Amino acid sequence: MILELMVWCADRKHFIDGMVTYGFAFLDEQGSNLVPIPDVAIDEIGPITKTPGVYDEKGQEIEPPVVIEGHHVNIRVWGDFAKMVTQGRPSEGTIFERTNVLGMIPGLKWEPLKDDGVPAGYMGPMGVKLFDPASVNSPSRVWA
Repeated sequence: MILELMVWCADRKHFIDGMVTYGFAFLDEQGSNLVPIPDVAIDEIGPITKTPGVYDEKGQEIEPPVVIEGHHVNIRVWGDFAKMVTQGRPSEGTIFERTNVLGMIPGLKWEPLKDDGVPAGYMGPMGVKLFDPASVNSPSRVWA
């Protein structure tokens, strides 16, 4: 079983701090590369271009690109980690229904997102947002 989750943070520092603090990853000896725990893969994307810019034949910008700022990340889990987060959960539904991802860390509070034009998901501490990939119409990157 493979599970996927999309994450948004204001910046990379918030993402790294959360992953390290809650034990999902650690930093390498140089302190710059995030190393996930076993059964976890992390694809850090960064800002996403929602709409490409328009340029004339000389390369002059006619319309600027529309960029969704922040640090976007795709996370994939499998094996024992996936078994742990799905234990006792239904096999159908959103990633939030099929897993206990919102309750994995005691004391963290998650609120449903209610913004127009934003995929269904939850916002938690430090403004971190979690999304079910199935709710995202045009993902920036997908796993092979």
